[in-house]
Amino acid sequence: MAIKLNAIGVSNIDKDKANPNIRHKYVPDTDFHVNGKIIGNRELDEDDQVYVICDHIVAADNDKYGRFKMDGSYHMGFVEIFKDKVREIHNLNHPTEDREITPNELLSTFGSSDARAIIVDVAKHLINSSELSEDEAKN
Repeated sequence: MAIKLNAIGVSNIDKDKANPNIRHKYVPDTDFHVNGKIIGNRELDEDDQVYVICDHIVAADNDKYGRFKMDGSYHMGFVEIFKDKVREIHNLNHPTEDREITPNELLSTFGSSDARAIIVDVAKHLINSSELSEDEAKN
């Protein structure tokens, strides 16, 4: 008897081709500081929400982002996850140019709590979504 692996899909890591089981859209659950107001991203109209196109963390990545430090604490590399897994950002404009910001540019911003919030939220989403839910595991 062969056992079927409980997983959402298999990514072809030898090809740079989007796999619909791995690549997905995610709307960060963050707030933005706009003209002295705090605006929740998910409270905006769907067309105005900031979103990213990103790849899930696959099994081969499991040891790549977490590290034990000398003091025994565990460090999760949110910046590394964001850098490796986010392919596109939409509806978030560059701070000094009239265009959308790129993922690498977001990582290079200075003095933006909004940028840090996006990076952390997206990384947490990818970490948390790397496990199957109970319903997915049953299928």
